[in-house]
Amino acid sequence: MQLEPTPPITQGLQHIANEPPAWAESAGRVIHYLMIDFGGGRRWLKLAWVINFQKLATIPLFAIFLFKYQNFSAAAWIYTAMQSSYGLVWIVKDLAFPDPSFQRLATVGAGIATFLSVLGWYWVFGWLLISDIAKPRYPLPDYAWFSLQLSIQDPLAARVLCEDATRKRCLLASQMSSIGLGEWRAEDCSPIRCKSIGRN
Repeated sequence: MQLEPTPPITQGLQHIANEPPAWAESAGRVIHYLMIDFGGGRRWLKLAWVINFQKLATIPLFAIFLFKYQNFSAAAWIYTAMQSSYGLVWIVKDLAFPDPSFQRLATVGAGIATFLSVLGWYWVFGWLLISDIAKPRYPLPDYAWFSLQLSIQDPLAARVLCEDATRKRCLLASQMSSIGLGEWRAEDCSPIRCKSIGRN
C-alpha cells in the first residue's frame, strides 16, 4: 500500500495577502508617531521608563488616596491591591525579559502622550473610585464581582509573563541557532505555550 505524500501546510494559503490593509498601515503610522515622535525633538526617553514609572508610582499614589479620602472599603482596597500587584509583576517582567518594543527611544512629547492617552487612565479610575465620586454599579453582588475580578487578573498576569518569557527564549534560541549553537524549533515558540519556556 502506497501512501500519498502529505500536502505542505501552506497549501491553500497563497491567497492570503502579505501586505496589511491600508487602514492598518495608516493606524500604525499614527500610533508610531504618538508613541515615538510626538512633539518632535531628540529621542532620549525609553517608553519602558514611562511605563515603569506609572507602575511603581501607583502603589504610593493609591495609598495616599486611601488615607486622604478615608475610604477603606473592600472595593477601594481591592482595586489598590490589583493595580499595585500587577505593577510589581510588570516590573519583574521588565527586569527579567524586557519587551523590545518598549526599549525604543522616544521624544518627551511621545512619553507624555503615552502617559496621558493610556497609562494615566488607571490613576483616574482609581481616584474616581477611592474618592467616592463615582458610585459603581456592578452586574453581580459585590462579593461575586470582586471574586470574578481577582480570578481573572491572576491568569492575565501569568499570560503576560509567559508571553514575554517565551518571546525572549525564542529570540535567544534563534540567535544561538544562527551561530551553530543548538537547534531552533519554531513550533516551541507559540506565545501561549508556556510549557516551552522550560523545555530543553
